Amino acid sequence: RSSIAAVVDYLERVDPPAAAAAKHRYACFDQVGISDPENLGQEYGYAVTSGSLDPCEDAVVAELVDLNRRALALVSQDGRVAEDAFFAAQRNAALVHDAELYYRAMYHGRASSWNLRDSHMVDTLAALREHLGRRVSKPKVVVWAHNAHVGDARATELSRPDLPGGEPQHNVGQLVRTRWPYESFIIGQTTSHGSVTAATDWGGPTLR
Repeated sequence: RSSIAAVVDYLERVDPPAAAAAKHRYACFDQVGISDPENLGQEYGYAVTSGSLDPCEDAVVAELVDLNRRALALVSQDGRVAEDAFFAAQRNAALVHDAELYYRAMYHGRASSWNLRDSHMVDTLAALREHLGRRVSKPKVVVWAHNAHVGDARATELSRPDLPGGEPQHNVGQLVRTRWPYESFIIGQTTSHGSVTAATDWGGPTLR
């Protein structure tokens, strides 16, 4: 929902009629997540898979296409500020599109949804690199990720085609190395002693 709100908020500032169109398209999701907004995605995926809700795919694709089609007009309004604002809105629209696919895939097998998620991460990285490349000739980007994402899946059993579901998994490290083979480096940290800052629960308070 935060990405939907980001797209609508941006359009309300620069093009109110387009914001109204975006609200109409994204209203497709209003039938789920009413009692528990945090679980909108899971409820959507289940509702579509069980046949109680039609997919919102066409609506989110239409919004992303419309935003991309009008990129030049929106970016030319106020130089770099407009370019950054459009980039953020465009990536949020892309996230809504990819999340729609992801939550439907969640109910068809873990590998498929995992691959969609890591592909989205790398597509975002590529978009950010291109965006920064308009200002500096060779932008450097640091990605801080869990080892399950930042390692190279090809070196693990996750790449085997005989896994349950029959779909090998890829991850960020593999896709980055494939896309930028001579420009990417994976830096790992290992130790046998020392201290670490971590939480006992996801999103919980950190302890040293």
